[in-house]
Amino acid sequence: NDANRSIASLTVNSGATLLGESVTLTIVSEGTSTEGTNGFAVGIDGIISGNLDLEIQTPAATNIDLKATSGNVRHVTINHASCAAAIAGGFMTITGNLTITAGSLNTGGNDLTVAGHVTNNGTLTLNGSTVNLGSTSTEAGDFQGSGTFNLDTSTINFHTAGGANFIPSTSANFDTNTSTLNLIGLNGSNRAHNFTFASGNMHNITTSRGAGTDTHTDTLNGNCTITGNLTVGANSNFSSGTRVFTVNGDVDVTGQLISNGSNKPMTFKSLTIASGGTYSATSGTTTITSETSGGFAMVDQGTFTHNNGTVQIGDGSTAVGSGTHTKVDTFYNLTVNMSASSVDAILRPNSGSTVTVANDLTVTQGEVYRNNVSDTLTVTGDVDIAANGTLGRTNDTGATNFGSLTIASGGTYQATSGTTTITDETSGGYGL
Repeated sequence: NDANRSIASLTVNSGATLLGESVTLTIVSEGTSTEGTNGFAVGIDGIISGNLDLEIQTPAATNIDLKATSGNVRHVTINHASCAAAIAGGFMTITGNLTITAGSLNTGGNDLTVAGHVTNNGTLTLNGSTVNLGSTSTEAGDFQGSGTFNLDTSTINFHTAGGANFIPSTSANFDTNTSTLNLIGLNGSNRAHNFTFASGNMHNITTSRGAGTDTHTDTLNGNCTITGNLTVGANSNFSSGTRVFTVNGDVDVTGQLISNGSNKPMTFKSLTIASGGTYSATSGTTTITSETSGGFAMVDQGTFTHNNGTVQIGDGSTAVGSGTHTKVDTFYNLTVNMSASSVDAILRPNSGSTVTVANDLTVTQGEVYRNNVSDTLTVTGDVDIAANGTLGRTNDTGATNFGSLTIASGGTYQATSGTTTITDETSGGYGL
């Protein structure tokens, strides 16, 4: 307890106490763990008093057991290119920082809690573990580094407030994973996160408010793709900043998903704006490539602020099945580009009996029609039906209002048996 030491291995048996007193122990080999099995650089089943820092320099595969009955290790560093450390014996709690300078650490499926920074410049394998960074009352440190991150099926609970960022380097390598990153805000601060790497992507991301009463905002600081789902919880914001943002899975918004006035493209598998939720759209194009398991490409039961942008249903190639529904009262520009001319895009209002496109409707490919034949379809701007497009069905009876209507060679307009009203003209002077 008087100076830093370099030792072969460390074992603290059950009932024994190690007085840390803010020293660093450097482990250079292996010994016998408390379970009596060889291959442990560190085995702690007793009591830790004071602040104990460990640097593991074991030049081989080795185990670490930090299951103290009282107290915790403060800082843990893995620092040898040939070190392949694995957590054994159950959960591991670190009250300070976890640093992989060289070598690797594998959680072995055991839960891991780190109160401070996680810095990985070697290899970190989470192996399906639950990783708690910070706590519901204490902010974590940064999650950072330029190493290899194998997230596997892990769940990472990252508590953020005024200073913690998820910012691995753009030169870091991530595996193809099915992990979930939970961004849990502790106050009203705005944190910037990086999900753009040399290889691989994040999978599921959720945002929520933990402690405090203010709305917490998580902002992208680089273009990114999320391979799974994005869930924006109540009283939390997720901002794309001015970035290109792609979510290959479903996007569910109960809080706020905001583009910060950007015109950069956003691409989602599906978009559901729940009651109380807000999507403040890009002024560029939001492309919906598929649908939810319930068959909806886009549902707006909250607030859809279109910012004079375009919603495009379908990307022209991704199969959506025989058809998909939207449940939106008002679009600004709406483009439909299904995977084939025979694939349906079905419009229905969230409330009332009118679907409105406040500017232009373009049917590039597919069959577009209203779910209820008696509903009103109003497009205040130009309607353009391309060669592989069809608008309407023969049994439509509801009122139809267009600014103008242009049907290209090969395109089809199945008129309502009611009245189609043309209120304006194209820039070339044509109403129809």
